Amino acid sequence: MNKFTRKAFTLGEVLIVVAILGAIAVMAVPNLKNNTTSETNITALKTAYNQLETAINTVVTAYGSLQDAKNAPSTDCGSTNEVICLNNSIIKNLDLQLNCQNSNLSRCYSSDVLQDIDGANVASGASYERCSYAFVLSNGASVCYVNRGDSYQFDNYEIDINGPKKGPNVLGVDVFEAYIDANDDLSYDDPSLDASTINSNRKGKNGFVTQRDETAWAMAFGNMDYTKCKASLRWNDITSCPAQ
Repeated sequence: MNKFTRKAFTLGEVLIVVAILGAIAVMAVPNLKNNTTSETNITALKTAYNQLETAINTVVTAYGSLQDAKNAPSTDCGSTNEVICLNNSIIKNLDLQLNCQNSNLSRCYSSDVLQDIDGANVASGASYERCSYAFVLSNGASVCYVNRGDSYQFDNYEIDINGPKKGPNVLGVDVFEAYIDANDDLSYDDPSLDASTINSNRKGKNGFVTQRDETAWAMAFGNMDYTKCKASLRWNDITSCPAQ
């Protein structure tokens, strides 16, 4: 007779284990989904940003400056309107799904109200209401040229990484802002986000003040943790959410 017998798990024990595993899964899946969404959005942002930056640099090389591109003969750019002339020259160096130029803009860029990550509506001066030219890149990202009206180096590009038909249309989540600086460079921080800037201007601060800060953070640190723990972040030393 075998002195050793194996005792099987009871149904109750099995159900308890299944319940524990289910609870763990429920807690883990949202975090995994959020992390995946963050990584996907940042990759899409960097792809669109790099394409737009390369196209702008190509135009600067061809014309000498973006202002010269704005003033190019209509035979070069197809328009006497400066905004259309400039962007017509830029999109020649981009692979597009759709170009709306300055008409029927909602086909290329969402007309939904843009919100910030705290749920407040973004001022109309930096959203669809001021969109002067829009197009959709080959990867589906929408780009809107926002004409500030003072001088070209302060004009913005809004990048909606998931296109005109999808939400949530939140600045720093699926919509990111960049602008043309005084050197004709596409930028998201003035001056550029480097160690000296962080240490002198943002040391010990979470620094989410301008509408480009989320873009700067995502591009510099590769995360969107400002959507989860903005108050805990610091530009120079705490660049991700503290471990729980």
